[in-house]
Amino acid sequence: MNKLAKCFLIINAVILLGYAIIFLIRPATLGRIVGFTQHSPNTFVEVMGFYGGFEFGLASFFIWGAFHESRLKPALTAFILIFLSAGAARLAGIIQYGFNGPSQVFVSAIEISFSVFALWLRNKIIPSGK
Repeated sequence: MNKLAKCFLIINAVILLGYAIIFLIRPATLGRIVGFTQHSPNTFVEVMGFYGGFEFGLASFFIWGAFHESRLKPALTAFILIFLSAGAARLAGIIQYGFNGPSQVFVSAIEISFSVFALWLRNKIIPSGK
C-alpha cells in the first residue's frame, strides 16, 4: 500500500511540476486555458506566483513526502486538504456562476475523486514500526 501511495504522490507531483513550469515560463497560457481576458502585468505576476510557484512548491512537498515512510501520511493529508478544498470551491463556483465547456466540471471531479482516493490510501497505510 505504501508503494501505491508513493506512486500516487509522485505522479501528482509530476503533473503539478508540468503545470508549474508552463505557468512560470508562459503565464498567459492559463488565460488561454480558462478564458481569462485581462492581461495586465499583475495578471501575469499572479499566475507565475500562484500557479507557477505554489504548484512547484506543492510538487516538491509531495516528492519529499513520497521518499520517506514517515512522511507519507502528512503528504497525503496535505493533498486531501488542498485538493478537496479546491474541488469543493470549484464546484461551488460552478453552481454559483455556471461554466463554459466541460473542463471545470472535469477538473472539479478529478480534484474531489483524487482527494477521496488519497484519503483511502492514507487510512490504509500502516504506521512505521507496527
